[in-house]
Parts: sequence; structure tokens; C-alpha cells
Amino acid sequence: MSQIALRSLCIVFFFFCMAPPNYAVNKEKDMKHILLISSYFPDKENSRIIINSFSYKLSKELNCRITVEYMDSEASIKFKEWENWMKELFEAYKTAPDIVVIIGGEAWTAYTTSCPHTWKNIPIILGSVKSGYIDYNRFIPHDINDIQDICKTTESFEDFHVTGYYTKDYFKENLQLIRQLQPNVSKIAYIYDNRYNFQFLTPHLQKLAKEVGFEELHSYYGSELTTMQLVDSLLSQDNTYAILSSGWYTDAQNYSHAYSMLHNELVLQHSKFFYLIMDQGKTNPNYLGGYYVAAEDLGNDLADLTYEVLSKGIDNSQKFQITPSKPQYYINYKILQKNNIDQSRLPIHTVLYNKKPSFLKTYFWQFLAGTLVISGIIIILILRMLYYKRITTVKAHMMEEQKILREKADESNRLKSAFLANISHEIRTPLNAIVGFSSQLAYADDKEEAHAYMKIIETNNSLLLQLISDILDLSKIESGQLDFHYSKTDIVQVCRNLKQEYLSKIKEGISLQCELPDKKCVIYTERHRLAQAISNFLSNAVKFTEKGYICFGYEHITAGLRFYVKDTGKGIADENLPKVFARFEKIDNFTPGNGLGMSICKGIIEKMNGEIGVKSELGKGSTFWFTLPCKTISVEK
Repeated sequence: MSQIALRSLCIVFFFFCMAPPNYAVNKEKDMKHILLISSYFPDKENSRIIINSFSYKLSKELNCRITVEYMDSEASIKFKEWENWMKELFEAYKTAPDIVVIIGGEAWTAYTTSCPHTWKNIPIILGSVKSGYIDYNRFIPHDINDIQDICKTTESFEDFHVTGYYTKDYFKENLQLIRQLQPNVSKIAYIYDNRYNFQFLTPHLQKLAKEVGFEELHSYYGSELTTMQLVDSLLSQDNTYAILSSGWYTDAQNYSHAYSMLHNELVLQHSKFFYLIMDQGKTNPNYLGGYYVAAEDLGNDLADLTYEVLSKGIDNSQKFQITPSKPQYYINYKILQKNNIDQSRLPIHTVLYNKKPSFLKTYFWQFLAGTLVISGIIIILILRMLYYKRITTVKAHMMEEQKILREKADESNRLKSAFLANISHEIRTPLNAIVGFSSQLAYADDKEEAHAYMKIIETNNSLLLQLISDILDLSKIESGQLDFHYSKTDIVQVCRNLKQEYLSKIKEGISLQCELPDKKCVIYTERHRLAQAISNFLSNAVKFTEKGYICFGYEHITAGLRFYVKDTGKGIADENLPKVFARFEKIDNFTPGNGLGMSICKGIIEKMNGEIGVKSELGKGSTFWFTLPCKTISVEK
């Protein structure tokens, strides 16, 4: 043994020794042991399906160990051999099971005569038995001449704890099915291996056939015919015959492969097919179908009953009765098509098996995979289109932004050039006046002339200072460096101070009015910038008003205060209104001023989160206004 194998064995042994010793013991202790005894051999289709469905369903619902034993009653029809087999079974099981499930009446009869005393308290569940049975220990089947002579199955329950489900052979319903599907059929060939010499069934079946409308029913029994003799008999029949089968598992020679031989010979004869009294599987190509309870349903019913008995006890479980599952019509679709039987003749709710699945069902996974692939491709294409569209939109947006930025840059350059041109002109004009009249002042002989020169020089000094101040303010506004110092401000006092200041600046014949709704109104604002904005409005009104009045003041609005300056000056044409708040825009070039005052007002008010505007009519005057959102601290009317 190699070192690696030896090391692996040691590791396994170590973990086995370290495992909790009670785990396996407890699990085995909790597990229910179910002994299932089948009357038939393992390959019999009906019992095999019953056992498989029983084991599968019960194993899902219960922690159990199911042991299956096959008595194989087809191998011998001697009851003594069945009894001996059953006794050997009891001797083999040193520990009795928790419950015994018996499939078929043959095993049950042998069980009743062979059961040891120690097993009689074990619950027993019967399945696939009939409501009546033959006690092979007391009767020979040849002695029973009438079906009425059969004993009730419940009479065999004495000294045992038994429940279960019995089944019924639906002879009449299957004869009616033949009549419905093949109206041209007038005779029935009934085949049965007759392991137990049930010749007494023949009169009963013939009577049923007459009731349904058939001329006659011929019985072919395995106790009388070999399998090849049966094949020859069936092949010699014409189309007026239909074959009804209760099973052919042995023949007169006790041939163990009679079932395979029969169907291998008949499979070549497409016109020969069987109707079934019971479920004999759905794979045989000779079976058309019949009316019966499906073997799978029988197994499920027994599993449910077994679970109930193990959970509640047999005394609290259902009593012996017919199996709960209902019979149905089962038809082999391939045989139906091959023999051109009209499907409209099928009974309602017929179950068709061996039907070729639809294209979608056959290629479901391929179809699903293809659909997913195509869907994935479509999604990828859509995403690519959306991505391309988004990229195109972003590029277009970026190009538009670049265009706007370029236009802004061009506009900025244009404004810069215009600003320099305007500012140089605005600076040069007062400087020329100051320099020119200063030189003339030296040669002035007359005091009045000298005084006039000095007044001109003083006026231009003021204009130059105002220009420089405005340029600085505008620069600070655009760069965001203009200082705002908020404080409690009495706007009534601000307006009165401005009135006193401008009374000396207005022309003769013009009245200056101040409309104040309050005696005192204190708000929290920037006093200097507020006064600057109103002053610029008043200065503008003084320039353009030759007669009439100038009126300024404020009024309360929902959001704060609204300040205004009204005049009866020249007014502004509609086409010039958009230019009012632009830099260096002068509506009247013959009026003194640099064209920066209104632009400064706009910048100040917007910084204070207000709005500014003008309403004017040419030849009648203008009203400049701005709103100021603010919280009133106190008002005195």
C-alpha cells in the first residue's frame, strides 16, 4: 500500500473514531423500517410502478428504510410454495419491521397462514387487492363456479391489524370504451394467463359483453394455451375482434417469459393491439389503453396511508376501502394514430400518453437559450444605440457649450475693447477740460472769467472722480469683491437724506417729492449700497428732467420693499429699453454722464437678491424701480 493511500485511510479512521457515537445510533433508532411484500416478480410493470411511486413519495415525507421482497407468484401457482416462501421470509427477519405493506392478494393469503405469533401485532397495509378474495388454503379455484362465491377480503382480517385500499376491475367501462372507439367491432377476445383457474369469470364477462352490445366474448386462458398457441389464435382473428387483456405472465407450460414472447410476436402485427383492464405500463407498443386507476396513483395512495398509520396509529387511520384515486381513460396516442381511430370518439378528459411533444416543448431549452441570446444581442444593440446617442448628445452639448464660451470670449474681447475705447474717451474729455482751462486760467485778467474757468475745472474734476469711482465699483461687482455690510437701517431717514442732497442739484422749476408711507421703517440691509442705488436713479432723473417733477420713495410688497424713482423727463423709446442697464450705453449722447450708473445699480440689486426694471414712455417720463427682499424689524406709522 502506498504512503498516500495509507495516510488517507488513517485520516478516515481518525474522523470515524472522533464522530459522536450516538449520532448514527439515534438516527437508526428514529428511522422507521417498512417491509413491502409484492406478490409478483420484480419486472412486472404494474407492481414495479406502484412500488417505485410508493417508495419515492414516502421517502420524501418520512425518515424510513424500505425493504422490498418479491414472492413471484407467477413462477408457481401452488399455494404451498407461496406459503413456504413466506415462512422463510419470517425466519430471515430476526427483527420485525414497524409496518408491513403487501401488494396483491396472493401474498396476503400466504401471509395469513404463515404469520408467526410475534408478527401479528404489526400493522398491515394492503394494496392492489380486490374487495373479494379466494382463500387458497381452504378452496381450490376449480370448485368456485360463481363470482358470488368469493369471500370478502375483510373476513381475512381476523387476528390481524389491517387496513388498506382495494382496487376494482372496470370490465364494463372498458367494453364500453371498445364500443365507442371501434363501432365495427362485434366480438371480444379476452386473454388472461389464468394462473389461479378463474374460469368462473367467463360467464360474468360474457354477460357484460352482451349488455354492452357485443355478439360474443371468447376467453383465452393461460391454463389451456401456450403463448405461441395464443399468438396463432389472435392472428387468425379478423377485424371484427378487439382484444381485452388482464395480463399474460405465464402459460400452460409455465413459461416464465410468456409476457415478452407474446408482445415480441405481436409487435410486427400493426393491426393487433390490446385494451387493458389494469395499468400494465405505458411503454409496450401493443397497448392502446383502457379505463383504470394509474399504478402511480395507487402507489401514492398507499404511501399516504402508510404515513398516516405510522403517525396516528392504525386504529386512528382510515379503514379498508376502495383506493381514493379515481380511474381515468388512458390512451396510447401512437397506437391511436397508427390505426386511424377517430379522436373525436375519445371520452371526455381522456389522458393521452406517448404523444409527441410540441415543437416548443421538445426544443424548450434550445428555444430558451436562443431567445436569451437574441434578447441579449438586441439589448446590447439597444444599449450601444443609446450609448451612441448619448455620446452624440454629449458631444453636441459640449460643442454648443464651446460655441457659447467662444461667443462669450469674443463678446468679452469686444466689450473689453469697447470698454477701453469708452473709458479712454470718458477720461480724456474731463482731463482735456481740466488741462485746457487750467492753462487759460493763468492768462485770465477778469475775475469773472477766472471764476468761470474754475467752475468748469471743478465740474470736470467731479466728473472724473465719479467716473473713477464708478469704474472701481463696476470692477468690484463683476469680480465679486464689492463689500456688503448689513445692519439695521431706517430707510425713511435714508430717503430724507437723499432728498436734502438732491434739492440743490435739480434744475429750477422742478419739484422733488419724497413719498414715505411710514414715519419710521427699520430693516436689515446694506445701507450704503441701498443709498447708492437710489442715488444713481435720482442722478439719472435729474439729468433727463427739464420740467415737472421727480418723485421717489418705497412701498411695502409681499416679499419685502419696492423702491422707485419717477420723473417727467424725456422718457425712453421701447427699442432702447433693453440697453438701459448695459455698460457705457447712453441713450442721449448730448447728456453728460459715463453710462455706468444703471449698470452699477443692476449689479448691486442682483447681489442683494432683488430685481430691477424700468417702465417708460417717450416724451412722458420714466419710472425706475427695484425690489429688495428683506425682513422688517420695526415700522412706525
